[in-house]
Amino acid sequence: MAEQLHHTPGELYTNLINPNFGRVLNSIDMLVAFESGQGEYLFYTKNGKTVQCLDFLTNFGPDLFGINNERLVTVAKNFFDGAQVNLCNAGVPASAAVLADKLNRMTNAAAGGGEYVIKFANSGAEGVEVAFKVVELYKYKQIDMLVESARSNIQRAKQAIAAGHGFSEDFLRRAVQLINEKRFAFIVEQQRLDISACSADDILDFIYAVNEHLLLRTELATIALEKGFHGKTHGALRATYKKEYRKPYLRYLSKTVFVPPDDVQALHAAFAQQMEIYYQIKFQDHQLHWQEIPWTKVSSIIIEPVMGEGGAYQLSQQFLQACRDVATQHKIALILDEIQCGLGRTGYFLSTEWSGVKGDLYILSKQLGGGIAKISATMIESKYYDKDDDILNHSSTFNEDSFSSRIALEVLNIYETDRIQERVLETGGYLKARLEALQREFPQTIEKVTGMGLLLGIYIADQSTSYSVFIRSLWEMESLGAIIIAHLLNVFNIRLFVTVSNDRPVIRLQPCAYIKKEQCDYVVSAMRHICLILSRDNAYELMKFLTGHLTPAQPDDIKDFRQLRTAPKVDVERYIQQGGKTAFMLLHILDYTHPKKYLDHSLAPFTDAELTYLIDKFYGVSDDVYVSTHDALKITSTTGSEVVLVPVYTLAGPTKMKDALQLAKTGADNNQALRYLLRITETAKQEVIDLGGTALGYGGYWSIIAQYGLGYQDERIFVSAFEDEGRVKQTTGNALTAQVTALAIREAIAKVRAKGETVTLAAVGINGNICNSAALSLLKDVERIIAVASSAVSIERAGIAICQYLLKMIVQDQTISGVAKTVLAIDSARGKLENPVFRQAVQDALDNDDQAKARELSKELLNCLRNEANSPVILSADPKWSVKQANIIFTATNDPNVLIFKEDFSEEQDKDIYIIDTSTPHNVDKGVNELPHVHRRGGGLVTTHSGQQLIFKGTDLHEADLFACIAETLLVAVDEDAKPTVGAISVENLEDMARAGERFGFILSENEGKTEIFAG
Repeated sequence: MAEQLHHTPGELYTNLINPNFGRVLNSIDMLVAFESGQGEYLFYTKNGKTVQCLDFLTNFGPDLFGINNERLVTVAKNFFDGAQVNLCNAGVPASAAVLADKLNRMTNAAAGGGEYVIKFANSGAEGVEVAFKVVELYKYKQIDMLVESARSNIQRAKQAIAAGHGFSEDFLRRAVQLINEKRFAFIVEQQRLDISACSADDILDFIYAVNEHLLLRTELATIALEKGFHGKTHGALRATYKKEYRKPYLRYLSKTVFVPPDDVQALHAAFAQQMEIYYQIKFQDHQLHWQEIPWTKVSSIIIEPVMGEGGAYQLSQQFLQACRDVATQHKIALILDEIQCGLGRTGYFLSTEWSGVKGDLYILSKQLGGGIAKISATMIESKYYDKDDDILNHSSTFNEDSFSSRIALEVLNIYETDRIQERVLETGGYLKARLEALQREFPQTIEKVTGMGLLLGIYIADQSTSYSVFIRSLWEMESLGAIIIAHLLNVFNIRLFVTVSNDRPVIRLQPCAYIKKEQCDYVVSAMRHICLILSRDNAYELMKFLTGHLTPAQPDDIKDFRQLRTAPKVDVERYIQQGGKTAFMLLHILDYTHPKKYLDHSLAPFTDAELTYLIDKFYGVSDDVYVSTHDALKITSTTGSEVVLVPVYTLAGPTKMKDALQLAKTGADNNQALRYLLRITETAKQEVIDLGGTALGYGGYWSIIAQYGLGYQDERIFVSAFEDEGRVKQTTGNALTAQVTALAIREAIAKVRAKGETVTLAAVGINGNICNSAALSLLKDVERIIAVASSAVSIERAGIAICQYLLKMIVQDQTISGVAKTVLAIDSARGKLENPVFRQAVQDALDNDDQAKARELSKELLNCLRNEANSPVILSADPKWSVKQANIIFTATNDPNVLIFKEDFSEEQDKDIYIIDTSTPHNVDKGVNELPHVHRRGGGLVTTHSGQQLIFKGTDLHEADLFACIAETLLVAVDEDAKPTVGAISVENLEDMARAGERFGFILSENEGKTEIFAG
């Protein structure tokens, strides 16, 4: 217990038991440790106070008889007070025997007849395992009988041949066809058959070998339903529909064919696909004739009559009867999984009673243990249970235990004496009627109400057209249902859960049988509050509980944003189908205030601190992205070519992204933050591929996260490949951003030159791709460069890169201007550069692309310049110092913080200073705009010649502007000659992308990116 003084139960659960689910619960304020419960209520401590919570989940069913039912607790106490024996292995478990008898009688009565063998286990999933083992053993025995029949049939045929009977003409023709079939070539080869010289015995032996192969080597199949859930044990997983559960084990699981619920035609089609034949011989008119005998590879059908995780969906009588008819026709078992819907949950002992459809195996669990014991019971129609092979069937050390059996017996007694069936039908009917009335009031919020008894589902209607981008994104990420149930828990103290069915969140209601009508009314009123919020597109009211605002607003105070809804400007899927070019842009939140300013005005009541907290709270929980086709823009070039820009949003803020990058730089072995972000890039790429998009760009810090499009090759972190595989082009957007930045700097250079001054350029963030390439392209335009980076290693690397480019300018290109000219004015540097041996070494390194040698020679030049008092190449780790030295400053860093402030400049300074701030978020505080001699502008922005209004949502850009990285993604999508920027970029890359930009019509923007437009 000492450990728990330092860790809450929630932290221990997240760290040691279920890390991912724990993080999800924590992100929506549902990481609650319930401490006690009684009847319809649970209790937990929050902020030092006891909270009473109305339980409408009952732990997915087990607490149907109420939490800590008094009669069940009494049985448990008496059992242990009496020191009774719990386990009786290798003996007679008397309590289990009595329980089996009662279950047999109750099942017989509910199913309308039948004699059952009962197998007990410890959970519902284990009960499914029992059922599968029984029906597959039964199926394999059928197959053994078919093999034996085939053997006897062939033996009789040989005897008939010996007695003078012959093959019919049709028999010989079919036999030859079979021998020539490719799939049986291995049998022909094994038996060394020669068609032209086959004896009668050879042909008959071949037919037997074919039958044996077909019967014994064919994989059996199970028919199950889409959206069905039967457990997560290895065997039960194969019939559980959700692929996320099955995917890691697919290579090992037996075959399952899934059919849509209530689709009788699909059911018959599934069986038709699983039919096989084997070959028999019949005797007629003293000849042997060919006979094809059909048989099914299906061993069983397993269904939940009322699906739980599948959306509280009640199967129709027609479909249930079709399952029964098909199973009977093919002599296979119909398994009815009543784990969640049986034993009173839906108003009947067996949830199929109302339909008159009988199963061959029934599985009960959950309610059978009364929320106290772990138990399942698989009731097996006696004809499917081979008592001679009893040892082959399921067993466990802990099944048939006396404690669970005693609890289950009392559960059955309560079911009868407390008239549970009547209670559930009455209260469940009342609750469903109230919810259906709510659906009629809010059809735009509730699509339908499903289920029966006290297993009901509220299907939330499509919210993809909500004004609120946050509500839309939660809908697309399949997270809206989780927010709704978290809201109900924190604001109304109601415990519910959500599942996803047909891409719709379904709020599941499954309270205990003793729930009162007034408690049902309370839940309906809480759901009405949710309906009001969603129908008014109000993200603040939906999510304010996450920032501590737990008082629900009065209906009239819930502000309505519906009037701000807009129709999508482009039908993206149709546009792609028609061959249109599309550029998808993976984006993160650039500034924590942007969402409420430009994306979603319903968030306005949140303070900046609350919104920052809210965004970071969701970080790391979901790998999903929101492809916002609703916000797609169609952009036309000066030549008339079109491309559609589609934002791909994530809920990642700049601070959290920077944290991941910092960990990556340290080489952390367990960088979960970086793993999470890399998974998002993979998810985004797959989304674009699935939609058929043309290009995917990495905006903001995503290009750095993706290692400039190369992906991390360090297995300690994550191995990720970013090849387009011919399906989608990917680009970082860095080349055009660097080129546009260089254009803005050249405009500033012209202004400095007009005053007769020399240019000292400070490049802040020189270790980054954009800053480095832009700085190199400007070396011929400035006399002096100050390279500013955050670490000594980065600074040294940048200095060597600058000197390497200078050597290329001087030795290979003979470009003697700018910094190169200043370098040659230094005696020691000029002497080295004019040394024939050194010059030839440089030339050889350039000609042979010997990077190691080039860096070695560049380092020599750097060391030479480093010792000069007025060196034209200065290395610094202090951006504030560079402010005092340079007359042009540009920033392009991956730091979300402000690095340069108004106070860093001398107010008495007489020379003008020009700042180009390409970083987003900006690295230069806007306060510098107040200084008359400091001229600040944003960098990395483009506009079109035509001034086309783009209105790119979520930023403070002017309505006709785009970030250059986004513009580059458009170019890559629409211009075959625009090569994607991947990895380190060169000056030549900048020039190529500039030409592509000119062809499209992009020009340098004159705006600073600070217009307060409404982008709805």
